[in-house]
Amino acid sequence: MWTVGFIIAKLIPFFNQLLTIISPLFSVWFTFGLCGVMWFYDIHPLFAKNDESRALDTPMKKLLYICSIIAIVLSVATAPLGLYSAAESIKAGYSAGTFSHRFSC
Repeated sequence: MWTVGFIIAKLIPFFNQLLTIISPLFSVWFTFGLCGVMWFYDIHPLFAKNDESRALDTPMKKLLYICSIIAIVLSVATAPLGLYSAAESIKAGYSAGTFSHRFSC
């Protein structure tokens, strides 16, 4: 596996920037966005037991509601901005000629 990873890293001259593209697509959503979505899934009344209340009746539930909305909004804003930034850095790297050739080691 180490050999495959080395070959892939050396074949792609902008491997760091490629990781920068992958990061906003996946890690932002897995760490922030899905937490908010799962909280909304968890408080949905359809999944409540017979004697359980899922209403936003306590201050803590209201605070968690606001935090979940903020997490989802920040994920929606951060992912495209990070993707745009990574694409611009790859474009600037190619225009400046800063990327090395394959297997330049």
